[in-house]
Amino acid sequence: MLSKKELELRADRNVELKAQIDALKAEYDANTDEITKEMERRGVSELVVGNRILRYTVYEQSRFDSGKFKKAFPDMYASFQKIVTGHRFSVS
Repeated sequence: MLSKKELELRADRNVELKAQIDALKAEYDANTDEITKEMERRGVSELVVGNRILRYTVYEQSRFDSGKFKKAFPDMYASFQKIVTGHRFSVS
């Protein structure tokens, strides 16, 4: 069983780790943005750099518009809803 102090230390560590993750995610996104903008500038969808192959491709995907369906068929939408239970953890 963890003591109050151990829980406090782990909670503090979670806050630190989340900040690091957020900073790395921002750096990753900025780096990816620079690469894709350069590929667009060059007009290429594939680029070989060193031992890496960079690909930036367009794709299409079909998605179900549940909001539109709910407005058009509210009774049918309600009949297919289900309650889902989960856990959420947060540190504030």
